[in-house]
Amino acid sequence: MLIVGIEPRAPGLHIFTQAYTPRAGLPRLLTQARALGYQCIIFCEEIRSSQIDWTIIAQADLILISSISSTAPRAYNIIKLIKEYNNHAVILGGGPHFTFEYQEALNNGIDYVFRHWADHSFFEWLNWYQSLTKTKNINETDLQKLLDIHGLAYKIAGHVHRTGLPEVVNPDSWPTPDFRLVRGYKPRFITLITSEGCDHNCEFCSEWTMHGAQYRSRSPEKVISDIQYYRKLYGKIPIFFGDDNIAADLKNRQGEILISGHDRLKALCELILQTNLQGTYSGQVRLSLADQPELLALMAKVGFDRVYIGYESINPANTKSVGNKLNFDQMATQTMTFHQNGIAIHAMWVLGFDHDTLDTIKKTIESCIKWRIGTNQFLILMPLPGSPLRSRLMKEGRIIHNDWEKYDGHHVVFIPKLMKAWELQSAIILEAMPKVYNLGQTMRIYLSSNIRTLRRWLTRQAPHPDIEFKSAFITLILRLVGRDVVRQAKKPAKKYLRSLPK
Repeated sequence: MLIVGIEPRAPGLHIFTQAYTPRAGLPRLLTQARALGYQCIIFCEEIRSSQIDWTIIAQADLILISSISSTAPRAYNIIKLIKEYNNHAVILGGGPHFTFEYQEALNNGIDYVFRHWADHSFFEWLNWYQSLTKTKNINETDLQKLLDIHGLAYKIAGHVHRTGLPEVVNPDSWPTPDFRLVRGYKPRFITLITSEGCDHNCEFCSEWTMHGAQYRSRSPEKVISDIQYYRKLYGKIPIFFGDDNIAADLKNRQGEILISGHDRLKALCELILQTNLQGTYSGQVRLSLADQPELLALMAKVGFDRVYIGYESINPANTKSVGNKLNFDQMATQTMTFHQNGIAIHAMWVLGFDHDTLDTIKKTIESCIKWRIGTNQFLILMPLPGSPLRSRLMKEGRIIHNDWEKYDGHHVVFIPKLMKAWELQSAIILEAMPKVYNLGQTMRIYLSSNIRTLRRWLTRQAPHPDIEFKSAFITLILRLVGRDVVRQAKKPAKKYLRSLPK
């Protein structure tokens, strides 16, 4: 049996256009399926060398499509093409968008939707489907077995059925994803997912509703085995920990901490040293990790050269929405602490909260420049399916449209409270991004980073000066690429501006 996975491309330019890596879901599932004897291949359209081979689609038995909201329209177009090439294949859907918009997915040609996580439900369904292919007949017993599989949505006799949350799988049982399944993919770095869920329930995020309230993580020992696996395949390749927060706490349903995220990260770093796996690492953390200077020093020792931090907002009035209790002065100090440890920052900002004004955006720009943050990602607040924010804005009648292609963080799709929609769009895409990514600021960051590393090297405080110098050069390249992306984004942004309510 041939199973084909497809990850549709994004509709336009985005921050990771030049450094794209496949999302983890399809490689993880199909690595396990291949181990069970299935023939598997993945096409990731965002990667130029991984375009869909329609001769393979014509032979596929199962086609599994994973989508976020902005790629959903492309997914539906792909489904139409699939039916032209192959009218016998069963089309399966997974990922955040299909999880929450499952009726839309079923109405657009998907036969079965795997909602939330599919590590257990996919293989339950696969066993059920295999039993059908032997008998070529569906009886009442088969239908009852299907209803017993949790985490699914599908149609029977025109009626949509949705079962409960799927069974939680211990992350230690996950296979190490084999990215060789992705046709034509030659990774420059490896994305490693070591946990699911989040210990914060931010209003604008769907992570809590997507993965359930309980955060769960892979043990440090299993993560080490993952790193060793990729070292054998690709040599000393950089590793990016794609968890929402690699230092998140593991809590019970009462909110009590069972395992400290800081302790887990410390244990991982110590194991990296013990197994001599020092290299180039990066990952997503919270800014408050700067309050653990010994842990930052340990991270630098194993080779962490960059962290991705959700700064979200500098406006204290937005604290409740973003779950960030830091004040402005703390943010400045903690940013400096990361820099002093030789760790560069990619800051992710969300603008457009109910308490935001044009002055908020202006102050955010000034802060990015003053703090000399390496790279910045300005996202417009998104009422994504599954998020509490979307439910609230729908009740308030503030959603402008459901053109999913525009749900990418670069388009205003709702009515802000303290400014016009077109003002928010213009302030971020046409003003904030160009100012932060100007050439002068780029060179200042490059020079200051190298001077800081040189000082740390001379005082023997830099455990890996070569990694830090290389990181500064990568930041330079990323900023130059970002500058070009910003320039290219101006024309479509101006066109979209004309469609927004005045």
